[in-house]
Amino acid sequence: MSGFDPSTADPRDIRNPVFATDGRENETKALEFLLFASMGFGSITIAGLPVGELSMGLIVLLALTKRPTRVPPTILLTLVAAVPVWMILVSPIDHVTPYRRLLHLVLWGLIAVYIGQGRVHMQTMARGFAFGLVVSLGSGLFGVAARNEDGGIGYVGRLTGFVGDPNAAGFYVLVLGLVACAYLRSRPQVVLFLITATPLLVLTWSRTSLFAAAACLVWLLIGHRVTPVLGVLILAGLVYAIAHFPPELKHLGPFNDRGGSDELRARIDAGSAQLVHTAGLTGHGPGTSMVPDLTEPGNYFFFHNSYSSVINEGGWIGFGIVVGLLLVAMLHLTRLDLRHRNGWVEAAIISSAVVAINLGEVLLELPTAIAIGAAAYHLGRPAANVDEEREELRWPF
Repeated sequence: MSGFDPSTADPRDIRNPVFATDGRENETKALEFLLFASMGFGSITIAGLPVGELSMGLIVLLALTKRPTRVPPTILLTLVAAVPVWMILVSPIDHVTPYRRLLHLVLWGLIAVYIGQGRVHMQTMARGFAFGLVVSLGSGLFGVAARNEDGGIGYVGRLTGFVGDPNAAGFYVLVLGLVACAYLRSRPQVVLFLITATPLLVLTWSRTSLFAAAACLVWLLIGHRVTPVLGVLILAGLVYAIAHFPPELKHLGPFNDRGGSDELRARIDAGSAQLVHTAGLTGHGPGTSMVPDLTEPGNYFFFHNSYSSVINEGGWIGFGIVVGLLLVAMLHLTRLDLRHRNGWVEAAIISSAVVAINLGEVLLELPTAIAIGAAAYHLGRPAANVDEEREELRWPF
């Protein structure tokens, strides 16, 4: 006998009988596959709602019919739940009733929790994301893509696919792509997806997404070789460096025509700063992170910094909850034994944190909730009397 005691063993130990499988983890569930694939088609709407948002609502309903297979850390679930709860509480304080925004935030919390609890088939989710992202962005290479505000196809010289915006496209393919890599079952599938998706990410020419991809690459190279605290400090340094990237370097090469958009961004940031300055502890309420267009009365721009947006909507308390959630998730992930760490999941959290610097709708968007849910799933222990699929080392380098 090996002396292995299942009652006291680490639940992730591969000798643990809870990892016994019958092959069903490699199945793909058709309906869920289609729902997850639709996340790459956010510019398509049904009854005024993005198809991806509606699909995740259906995933939540399906998840309600399934029993949890994982028990994530209580602190993670508490912080996830605290985000929509806090936003609901501050709404009457700020005298706003943004029902649609609040429903979105409730969906944000539920999708993170249900993924974390293992109510979602991870293999199907990964394959759905990989397929949907490649088809959506790849269609843009053949002139088949969403129409922009002016009625034209996409953005000149930049790939958008059916996401609708090149920056959002970069955000989606990076975060959801990393989550897909974490749970695709075989290395050939991961390699095939990366070979296909990486050029699509580059062709969005989203500076922020490319910076985030570079930060993720750095992490995948060194993240498992440093202590958790040092790793978080390195990440904080990367975020700070990207946030304060010299303007002259932002216009090198293919980005030399971004002067006009950067001037607009500067005006939006100035208006955002004024609102953040008066946000206080409770903020101005959900759905208020917009600044007026001074050149066209009645027109508004969304914030271009998701951290500022969170402060504006939920105040410094809301900011503390959201940022605290990301930090707690990363610290828990990096404190795992190397055999049990998942570099792809860690990189997905990092990519959301970095893209949030220059894109307003990131931290409280569904891809970030999905990344947090994947982190909670990976950190969770198998629920009692559940045959859980086997964990393997998931570090690419």
